[in-house]
Amino acid sequence: MRNLKISLIVILGVIILGLCRIMAWGMEYGNRGGRFFSVGETYSDMQVVLDKEISLDGISNIEILYSENSNDVFFYESEGDTLVVKEYANYELEEKEVSTVAITEDTIEIKGQRRNQQNLFFGGPYGFGYSSTGWGYTQIGLPASYKGNLTVQTIGGDIRSDCDLNIDGSFIASSISGDMMLPTLSAKSVTLTSTSGDLNTGKKISITSNGTGEITISTTSGDVHAEFLSGKTTITSTSGDISVEKMDGDVSVSTTSGDVKILDGSGRRSIYTSSGQIIMKNIDDFFDINGSSAEVVVEAKRGEGKVVTSSGDVRVELSQLTGNLEIETVSGEVVTCLSNDSSFEFKADTTSGDINTFFDDDLSFSKKGNSAQGSVGTMEPGYMVQIHTISGDVRVTEQ
Repeated sequence: MRNLKISLIVILGVIILGLCRIMAWGMEYGNRGGRFFSVGETYSDMQVVLDKEISLDGISNIEILYSENSNDVFFYESEGDTLVVKEYANYELEEKEVSTVAITEDTIEIKGQRRNQQNLFFGGPYGFGYSSTGWGYTQIGLPASYKGNLTVQTIGGDIRSDCDLNIDGSFIASSISGDMMLPTLSAKSVTLTSTSGDLNTGKKISITSNGTGEITISTTSGDVHAEFLSGKTTITSTSGDISVEKMDGDVSVSTTSGDVKILDGSGRRSIYTSSGQIIMKNIDDFFDINGSSAEVVVEAKRGEGKVVTSSGDVRVELSQLTGNLEIETVSGEVVTCLSNDSSFEFKADTTSGDINTFFDDDLSFSKKGNSAQGSVGTMEPGYMVQIHTISGDVRVTEQ
């Protein structure tokens, strides 16, 4: 029994020590994250450990790979036609810890190296694991004349840019826990991937006019925010919110427990969320919305589409109906706002709710008043509006 008590005390002491070290590491890492406001800034505790200028003659691929340490990667527009690589660190690195730059045929590879310093919690004689306590960042001076492919990979580092990135090839950026902050980006195809970092794009991300690729954005628990996306786009997130100020082009959006907001633009929209709010405004094309327990708001200048949700209110406003409209919910209220000059076949039913429209005189109601159907307008071109809910009201108002 005495040995058991001693063992428990030792284990408890190790746990307490570990928690303290985690807190210290978190404070250090948090302070680190708030230090970088511009890629051009340097700090008194930083020193240059690598400074190279590389010709881009014959180069069509640039790969920046930081899977061995937590360096941030910052882009800025360099003068001339050469690539500039500068690495900074907060302590003097051994030669084997400095990033390497290799040129193979048409490719430049910049690779971060594993560092010997270990952090307070994971390192030491107990062998819990490896992680670098030293930190730093790498500046990439990219000339505007470069038009090839660009790949950036980090583990815990941010990927940011102070300049517009306009290339004819593909742009691929991935990080496990780092954030991405990118301004105008134009490429043949764009792929942004993060596990727990936020993805924040600035003015515009687009596919070049002659490009055949797609914009692909995915994150596990980070948020996605973009001001403007142009091109065929796929966005996926497990528990993060997705917000796009304007989007031109077809889009497919999927998130498990996050909100989805698309405020402007044209193109077909396919949206899914298991438990979040879906808001789309100023759209003018087909929409297909599916949610388990989602509230849905659609405000369209013109369009057609389908909304299916298990438990959530649905509001759809269409200034101009351009096709069929189908809305289905189990336990939510459905409010639809249509133009008074719209023409369509109408059918609605609810189990325990009421049905009210601005064209009741054109409809035939069931005895209980929970089912209605009829023809509205001139019936040209003959669209169909169908609404079904089990325990909610159905209201159609005039726009």
